[in-house]
Amino acid sequence: MRIAVLVLAGIGAIVVLTGVVLPVLGWLVGSLAWLAAGALLVGGGVWAYRRVSGSRAQSLGPGAGPRQLP
Repeated sequence: MRIAVLVLAGIGAIVVLTGVVLPVLGWLVGSLAWLAAGALLVGGGVWAYRRVSGSRAQSLGPGAGPRQLP
């Protein structure tokens, strides 16, 4: 009887893994890929706009220097 329960539990685990976990994981990885592609597209557009417009505005990144209080 114990072997039958273990076999059924194993079959149930395989069904849950292939029917629920793998599709959800695939959906999450696919969504992350689309978000990364969108971020690259938007970032590239901002970079190209700044390059074409000749904007010399200082960025607020780490190389911008210390911020001073008014």
